[in-house]
Amino acid sequence: MSENFKMKKKIKEPAMFNLTGNEMLEHLEDLRDAEIGDNHPAYAKTIELAGKTLRVLNIDSYDLYHLVFDGNVYAECLAEVAENNPKVREELETIKNLELLYQELRLLKVEGKAYEVLDNFFNLNLGKTL
Repeated sequence: MSENFKMKKKIKEPAMFNLTGNEMLEHLEDLRDAEIGDNHPAYAKTIELAGKTLRVLNIDSYDLYHLVFDGNVYAECLAEVAENNPKVREELETIKNLELLYQELRLLKVEGKAYEVLDNFFNLNLGKTL
């Protein structure tokens, strides 16, 4: 009986990293999101595989989102990653623009020209004028 249980376990959890590329994709397709938690035996290897795969992809950010993340990772999750990680957040174009806006407004505060700067900022970043 104990041997039977071990046999079933081997069938249920194949050695994912000894599989061919297509077999690995099929195995990952069969798994639900919650099945690869930090207590899963393939957790560390799966993270390593994902990281190295992203590192070697020769695609721009648009293709990375549309070909890899879209449909696999929620947009809200990616936004949360950017929002909660200072290194990533600092690289966001909106954050860079806010810093420039802040600097311009500080200079123009005394002259009363802040409205013009704000109007240009919102037009550039939101496509709307005040």
